[in-house]
Amino acid sequence: VDDEEIIRENLVDYFEDEGIEAVGYENGESALKELQKGYYHYAIVDLRLPGMDGNHFVKKAKEIDEELKFIIHTGSSDYMLPGDLKELGMSDRDVFFKPIIDMGILLNYIRKKTSDFN
Repeated sequence: VDDEEIIRENLVDYFEDEGIEAVGYENGESALKELQKGYYHYAIVDLRLPGMDGNHFVKKAKEIDEELKFIIHTGSSDYMLPGDLKELGMSDRDVFFKPIIDMGILLNYIRKKTSDFN
């Protein structure tokens, strides 16, 4: 979930090139609607989104699918994971700062966190 089209498309293209089905959404509201229709393993979420921000999206998405895992992908270098997201099982290791120079680091992190991509 990222409102910047180029970032969203780059993430989707990268994961598809790695054989992982991926979809992108430009805001939290549209992503939540789709989440209700299907099953997803991971959500990579920007913080600054139009409408609902990334932190709020994570909380709402977790209500829909408690098994969904999250990565915060932000350009805010001073971002600190709030306590309510930590209570949902997230940790500081789930935060990646833009730009990610080596996308393999993100892919390997996801693969280590879930066997669904192995």
